[in-house]
Amino acid sequence: MSISLVRVDSRLMHGQIVTAWVPSLGIDLVLVTDDEVLADEFERELMRSTAPPGLEVDVCGLDALAERVLREEGRRVLVLFRDVAAAVASRSKGFRFDRLNLGNCHAGVGRYRVTDSVYLESVDEELLRVLVREGVDVFCQALPAETPRLLFCEERSVGGAGAT
Repeated sequence: MSISLVRVDSRLMHGQIVTAWVPSLGIDLVLVTDDEVLADEFERELMRSTAPPGLEVDVCGLDALAERVLREEGRRVLVLFRDVAAAVASRSKGFRFDRLNLGNCHAGVGRYRVTDSVYLESVDEELLRVLVREGVDVFCQALPAETPRLLFCEERSVGGAGAT
């Protein structure tokens, strides 16, 4: 199994994922990791209905993600989270990743602009800084053709997986 991308995107499954990321990375499984979608049959089917032929889209909850990923040996997997908090929470439930893509985090009250498509709250920033200190590369990149922008590089711990 190869986790090709772990991404935070408020929209979850949408056109950029299907038309840009999936072909660029050769993805054959998208795991939408969201407890709310998992609990709503209509939302689950909506996520699956966006998939072109040959692409499997499945929905799982945070508690099942680590085990589910282990079962996908030999597949190229894209994991989607709705928000930063869910991505961080997945680590406490055993899911490990060393890179986190911030693709789209909606603007809103109390959020500040990082890029045209990424807006963070102070609590998001705190959580992301912890990830970076643990060696996770956190980067903003809406589309594969864009140059990734690393965040919080100054927080990297010496000798961590993301240290340079």
